[in-house]
Amino acid sequence: MRPLLLLLLVSTASLASAAEEPSIPCKVVSQGGAVRVREEPSDKGKLKGALPNGAAFTGQKSGEWYKILSGDVAPGFIFGKFVEAGAAGEPRPFLRVKANGVRIRSTPSEDGKLMGTLKKGETFIGEDVADWYEIQDGPHKGGFVASQFVEKAGE
Repeated sequence: MRPLLLLLLVSTASLASAAEEPSIPCKVVSQGGAVRVREEPSDKGKLKGALPNGAAFTGQKSGEWYKILSGDVAPGFIFGKFVEAGAAGEPRPFLRVKANGVRIRSTPSEDGKLMGTLKKGETFIGEDVADWYEIQDGPHKGGFVASQFVEKAGE
């Protein structure tokens, strides 16, 4: 009897995972700025954070909502009307700064003009440019950070 029960449980788990939607690249689209991220796929779900317009993430359709699978707010949920699913290209990574005083440069070079600094634990969306990341969001958008000083967040 026990082997049959175990087989039934394993089969049920396999069917549940087979029914899940595939993960896809997504992008936040909003005219009003940042979009709220919830802990559950409901407007009554506890607020977990927000994503700015244009933020890219890996997502999974869940009814009218998308489950966020990458970044600092993962796992979380965002309402589908604010998501462009299957956005062209791969999602740009969420990055976390690994040290204090990391310099932001105007070009991907140590010779680039100093634009500011980042603190350990700060996060941003970045575009890979050789050994640098171009900051794609926030107040330092357009600046560059050496890749050795950041790590992919949420992995």
